[in-house]
Amino acid sequence: MQRLPPAEPGAEEKAFRAREGTVSPNIQLALAHAPEVAQKQLELLRAFSAGMSLRDKEAAILHIAVLTDNSYCWGFHVRPGIRAGLSEAEIRGILAGDHSMFPQRDRDLLDFVGATVAQTTTDQQWARMAEGRSHEEIVKLIFLVGFYCMLGKINAVVRVPLDPGQGETDGESWSPLVRAMVEEAAL
Repeated sequence: MQRLPPAEPGAEEKAFRAREGTVSPNIQLALAHAPEVAQKQLELLRAFSAGMSLRDKEAAILHIAVLTDNSYCWGFHVRPGIRAGLSEAEIRGILAGDHSMFPQRDRDLLDFVGATVAQTTTDQQWARMAEGRSHEEIVKLIFLVGFYCMLGKINAVVRVPLDPGQGETDGESWSPLVRAMVEEAAL
């Protein structure tokens, strides 16, 4: 059961959503009880997401969601993952903990993300992930991992309900909208 009712989003959030043509997700409505915190966390999210590879970002977020048992972030990021170019097999692989279908560069990224979540990153994992990435990209990735781990902890306490149309974590009962997107991406 959700522990915080939705709150009214702040003016900046409303303006951003109006420009984007979207509505505030349930997690943002829960955070809106602390307007300054809600605004600052969005600013941080936008800062480290700027210029980040969407494919890397969405694969990492989905992996973090699985590792932290965060059904909200999983459900919210399946669609963006598909739009970023992740295949259904790759998304199902992340869910199952099998990254064998990914190219080596992606496997190195996912391995690094997993080790970062577990706080067990080795020098070898660092070196493989860092190959071909700038220091800025690495810092942003580390912030992404920390941010989504934080959201997982918030969701575990607040129990934010899935937004309409989000996919479930079992991978079999994905919403009809997500199923349609997977099928459309395959065409």
